[in-house]
Formats: sequence, C-alpha cells, structure tokens
Amino acid sequence: LTVRKDRGLSFDQIESMSAAIATALRHLHSIDLVHRSVSPDSVLFEIANQTVRLEVPLWKLGSRESSFQVDDEAFAAPEVLSKQQFSSVSDIYSVGVLLYSTLVGSFPWADQYGTPRMREEEDAVPRLPPSLSSIQHEIDEMLAFDPSARKYSYEGIFDLSTVELPDLIVARSTQYRSGMIDFAEIQQVALPLDQPVSSTSVSPSTRSRFWIYGTVLTIVLVGVLASLYAYTNFDGVRMLLYEIGVADHPDLSEQWRQAESLRLDQNQSLITLIAAYNKVLELKPNHSGAHQAIADEKKERREAIESLIKTDEFAVAQARLDEYVTAVPNDVEITVLVTQLENRQRRDRLLADARPLVAAGMDDLTLLHAAVLAYKSVLSVFPDSEEARRRLHDIAVRYAEEAIRAAGEAEIDSAWDFYEKAMEADPDAQELEQARESVQLAASLETEISTTLERATALFEQGRLITPSGEDNAMSTYRQVLAIDPDNVEAQNKIDEIEQQLIVMQQDLLDEREFGAEANLVGDARRAGVSETTLQLMVDALEELKTNRSIAEQKYREAMSLFELGYISAPANDNAIEVLKEAQELDSKNIDVEALLDQCAERIAAVAIEAFTAGFTNRAIQYMDLALDIQPMNDEWSLHLQQWTQPE
Repeated sequence: LTVRKDRGLSFDQIESMSAAIATALRHLHSIDLVHRSVSPDSVLFEIANQTVRLEVPLWKLGSRESSFQVDDEAFAAPEVLSKQQFSSVSDIYSVGVLLYSTLVGSFPWADQYGTPRMREEEDAVPRLPPSLSSIQHEIDEMLAFDPSARKYSYEGIFDLSTVELPDLIVARSTQYRSGMIDFAEIQQVALPLDQPVSSTSVSPSTRSRFWIYGTVLTIVLVGVLASLYAYTNFDGVRMLLYEIGVADHPDLSEQWRQAESLRLDQNQSLITLIAAYNKVLELKPNHSGAHQAIADEKKERREAIESLIKTDEFAVAQARLDEYVTAVPNDVEITVLVTQLENRQRRDRLLADARPLVAAGMDDLTLLHAAVLAYKSVLSVFPDSEEARRRLHDIAVRYAEEAIRAAGEAEIDSAWDFYEKAMEADPDAQELEQARESVQLAASLETEISTTLERATALFEQGRLITPSGEDNAMSTYRQVLAIDPDNVEAQNKIDEIEQQLIVMQQDLLDEREFGAEANLVGDARRAGVSETTLQLMVDALEELKTNRSIAEQKYREAMSLFELGYISAPANDNAIEVLKEAQELDSKNIDVEALLDQCAERIAAVAIEAFTAGFTNRAIQYMDLALDIQPMNDEWSLHLQQWTQPE
C-alpha cells in the first residue's frame, strides 16, 4: 500500500481495499486471532488483477506476551503500545489510521515536525476534508480511544447510499496519493508557458488567467515539495538550512524520537530520560516539547514517590528519592517529599515503640500512659494515622473498664483517675459514657455514706445505740450505710461493737437483778435488728442466771443442813462453807447464802478464840484464816490473827 499511495488510489480502489481488509480481519477474528500489526506494509496488491491481500505474521499471532513488538507503532492501538489487554477492536483502530492516512495523506496525530506520535487520551479525531464528511462518523468510531466505543462493519465502512450526488461525484473522481508530483504531471494539467495570448483581447481571458495562475502556483508548489524532499532525504541540505537558520538541526527529529521511545519504557531511570531530552535541547534550546516532557516526567516521578510514601513503602520511596535527587539535585519541590518521608518514618518508629507498651500495659496499667503519649505524638504529625487512633481507642476502653471496676469497689479516687486517663486517650469513645455514670454514681454514694456514717457516729457517742426505735439510733443508721455499701468495714465494726455493749449492759442488769429493765433491753435489741447470735446470747444469759439461781437455792438448803449438824468447815469436801461458796458462785446476789456464810465465819472465829485460849495456837490461827477468808474486812479478827502470829 505504501507504493500504491505514492502512485495514487481512487475512492473506488480505496473502498475495494477496505472491503478486502475487512474480509481478512473477519476471518482472523472468527478464529480468535488478533493481527495487531495492520499497516501499509501488510496490505499487498497483486499486479496482475489488482487483488488486495492482507499479510499476516503467523509466527506472531499466537503470542500473548506483553513484549510483542508491532511493525509500525504509528498504526498500533493505544492499548497495544501500552502493553495492556488487546482484542479484535485493536485491529479496527489500526484500519482506521490506515484509511485516514490513505485518504488525507498524513497521520491523524503527529508532533510539530510531522513525525507520527502515539495518541493521547485527550486527543480528538481530526476532521476529514469536506468531500469526505459523509464517512467522518465511521472514522470517529474506528479511532475511538476507548476500545469498548469502537465500531466496525465487516461488510464495508463506506456506505454512500445517503451521500448527496455532487459530493459522491467529487469523492469518486478524486485521486488519493502521497508521492511527489513531478513537472510532467503538472504540464498535463497546465497550458504551455510559451503559448501566445490571443490578440483579440486587451487582457487574457478569465480561463487564460486561471491557467497562468495555476501554472505559477504549481511551480511554486513543486519547488516547495522539492525542497521538502531534499530536506528530508539529504542531510547536507538539511544541515545547510540549519546553519543559515531556516530549518532545525537534521538530527533533531531522531533525538526526539529516541527520547520519546525511552519515555515509553517504564524501566528507564529519570537520569536517562532527562539526558535524552537534553540532547534535544542541545540542538534546539527552546524546544517546548522537550521542556514539557522533562517537567511532566519530573512531576510523574514526584507523584509516584508521594504515593509510595502514603502506602508506607519506605524502602522503595527512599530509593526513588535518591534517584530523583541524583538526577535533579536542586529541585525545591522534592524537599517536601523528603520531609514527608522522614515524618512517616518517624511515625513508624513511634508506633513500633508504642506497640510493646500497649501489649504490656493491658496487664500493667502504669505502662499505658507512656503508650498514650507516643500515639498522641504520632497524631500530632499524622492526624490520619488509623493505627494510632485505633490503639488510643483500645487504651481508652481499657481505662474505662478499670474506672467502672474501681467505682464498683468504692475506690472513688482511683475511679476518677482511670476515667480521666480514658478521656485523655480518646475523648470520643462511646464506652466512656458508662464509665462516667458509674464513677459519678459511686462518688454520690460515697458522699451519702460519709454523711450517714457521721450521723451514726454522733448517735453512738450519745449512747443512743438502739433507742429510740426507728431510724434515729446508731444501730439503724449504721444499717443504712450497709444497705448502700454492704462491704463497709466501719459500719460493720460499729454494729458489732454495739451488740457487744448490749450484751454487757444485759449482764449488768442481770447482776443487779433488774429483770424488768433487762427484758426491755432485749426487746429493744430485737426491734433494732441485732443479729440472731446476739439475741440468742442474751436469751441464754437470762436462762443461765435462772438455772444458777435455782441450783444456788438448793446448795443453800444443803449448806443449812450441814451447818445445823455442825459440819461447818469439815469434812474437807462436804461442809457448809464449801457448799455455800459454790452457791455464791452460782448466785452472787443471793442474800441468804451470804448471811449463812457470815454465820459460819462467826462460828469459826469463836472456835479460833477458844482454841487459842486453850493453848492450841496453830489450830486457832487455822480457824481464824478461814473466818477472814469469808469476812476479810473484819478488823477484830485481823488483830487477833496478827497477835497470834507475832513471835514471842
């Protein structure tokens, strides 16, 4: 096709060629093969019958590797060049470029020097000449950048049924070619320059002027084309034009293509790319494309480094930073990324230091405060650190749990301390609400308990232990404290002390034989709610006293019989004095026992005096000791005993 385009093709020939290519592609696509290299070099014409065939690189069709190299990148689809997923619509794009370049004579997208370039996503499809406007829509659909938007008809893209007749005649009569026009061809369409002008007219006719002007313009066009051809094909001419300032350096296009090709390789370093574009700038310092390419590449590299930093790929980001600084040592914009990377690395060091503190602090709460400070430092530099926020929330929950526990155990100071630490860690944690309510309730109860204890202590000191009945006594007030705080040690100890005092008070009343008062005391104790143990002790004490008094009465009668029989101090275990002492131990307030003991003492004292008078001093002393044991305060008997025991 490259050769045929130089010779020229009619619209019918282009239409026939398009149909042949469509037939070939339909067959390839039906067997799930993609050509990927459709270009003028792959479209072949048989000389004999002008049949069009599509050359297929069979050794490449089975390759699905991204390293597949196309024959002419100017005709390749964007997804093929960018190594992305390709499909049958990739061939449709190539056919669109091929038809456009055949009809128009140039590529849809080229740089400022006319060199074909790869299409960018923002590039629009150029407009066809007005005579071909009827197929503009089909070309637009074939050259869509998005593969999913491409459309193609294997039956032929040129549907001329709706084209107006004048447009159709012009289109079909046109010869489309890209080769140079020689002078002989110009002569075939122009009048000879030496043909005389008709003498019948003062000035050339309109037709004559048309041919003259056409001839001049054709000569000028041929000169321009010839210059361009010479510039394109002869380095010496291009260098001469460059030296005189008419044209660019002959190597400029090659250096530009090399730089652009390197840029397509994702593995090239920034130093290599800048060096390649600098070669372009050496040939043309004001080359806007090279300047823009360098600026774009630097921007892309900075954005890539920033992305690596944000994803915490520090090692790769550091390597890219080092490469960038080496290539562009004085770039002010890179200092921001350097600072950002240092801050991110510092953040990770703080996080690494805080993690073991959290792990240990869940059991040892004293370590958690250090972890809170570390995570707070991270958030001050990186407010978006999810790990720091999550860890602080966990710490706040742990402190809140401890605050609730301390509040339940009435450790108000500790509870408030834990709550404040939870607030410091994460003031927005929802769990803090329950902790706050628990601590406030515990603090309120503590105040109430303290007030109640003060009132109970005052009643205790006033002696209002269980009276008056109701709540206005020490016992009832201390019980109010225990109702709020069952484990209150002070209230429980005071209640135990009150019950012990009640037992002592009852015993005193029993000893004084105040049985009415004792009965009232027991009744008040029962109404005040003293323990069953204390009540039982009080009941047992009264019963024991009654039993002892009954036994003492029996002892008294036994002692009276012994006294009357004269067994006052003998025999040893069966005499009146021993029996009366036993009765006195059982009922110390029994006056009958006490009176009989006095009679026994007086009888023995009299016997002692008689014994001393009879000369039985030792026996007298023995009896007097026994009498004084019963009545130790008898001065008369003490004087006798003193005299009897003095040495002579």
